[in-house]
Amino acid sequence: MRLSDEGLVEVFRQSGTFVSPIKLHDVYEGLLAREALEIAVVRQATTRFDRRFEDRFQALLLRQRECAKWNDYDGFHALDEEFHRTISECGGTPRIWRIIVSAKAQLDRVRRLGMRAPGKLEQIIQQHETIVAGLKSGNDSLAANALQEHLNATFATIRFLMDENSAYFTSEEPASMPMPASPLRNDRPEGHQVDKNYD
Repeated sequence: MRLSDEGLVEVFRQSGTFVSPIKLHDVYEGLLAREALEIAVVRQATTRFDRRFEDRFQALLLRQRECAKWNDYDGFHALDEEFHRTISECGGTPRIWRIIVSAKAQLDRVRRLGMRAPGKLEQIIQQHETIVAGLKSGNDSLAANALQEHLNATFATIRFLMDENSAYFTSEEPASMPMPASPLRNDRPEGHQVDKNYD
């Protein structure tokens, strides 16, 4: 795979090769592809979950906690990828994960940069734990909702990165980036009510 084909670098004759700014529209497309495919996969995985996969997920969570303890961002990212690939394997659809990988190069740049945000690794681990709880209990709604919340967190990550350094992104795209319906959903846990009696 050529980096220029994925929009990760820009090549200028007689000037050189430069890392491209992040294109928010491409991030959105990668997220949309991941949402459409992986939500369906995690629901299917709840019907195939067994002790073999339980052991694999628990081992991955343990290693993720260890990486988080030492702020090993590269190691954590690799384990995050393995976690989601294992969901596809559990669902009997390993090819789907390869399709997702081919669509999320720009999304991965946001994910990797965002891992350095305060509390981000702990948040990811908690979301992974909830996904595993849904898989283990056979509760496809719990697993799917936890994964949806996990994916929706990308938008908070983008806001964090833009506040930290807007040069990460192309200057013309933030205002025009299409927003999917999912981030506008109520992502609070069921039963949690907001007190609307404010002044």
